[in-house]
Amino acid sequence: MLSDLAVNSFKYDNEKQFFELLIEVPYIASVNSMYGINRRTGAVYLLPEPRRMKEWVHEQVTIVDPISHCPWLDYDSSYDATYRFILKSEYWSRDLDNCIKMVQDGIFECLHLNDSHICRLYGEKYLRSSSQNEHIIFKLQKNNFNYRALE
Repeated sequence: MLSDLAVNSFKYDNEKQFFELLIEVPYIASVNSMYGINRRTGAVYLLPEPRRMKEWVHEQVTIVDPISHCPWLDYDSSYDATYRFILKSEYWSRDLDNCIKMVQDGIFECLHLNDSHICRLYGEKYLRSSSQNEHIIFKLQKNNFNYRALE
């Protein structure tokens, strides 16, 4: 079960105000492969594979439930977000920033936070072709970023 890995990997420190978890999905979808267009109506829709990936991310973050463990998560703060993607294939054809957006939307929906509160963003991608699934190591840390420093 995909959620077991997330539960077992979840760690947090309320003094240092961070949490980290490992999310497992069959495939990490990129924003580039996210939407389709209905040729008859012109409506834009989320394709099945990205929708399933977002559901897997949502399920695992919901089961771990960082909100109940991390009282420092609030809507008035800014955060650093780190994403490490472990891909099983298509390393050169998936843009790192496009993978981040899809996963970020799924995670932040569960946290009831707006991802616009991320002031620093870190991302890395690795290849592990022997893996059956793909993995996302996600870390969120509260920061004291002075976004008005240039005013």
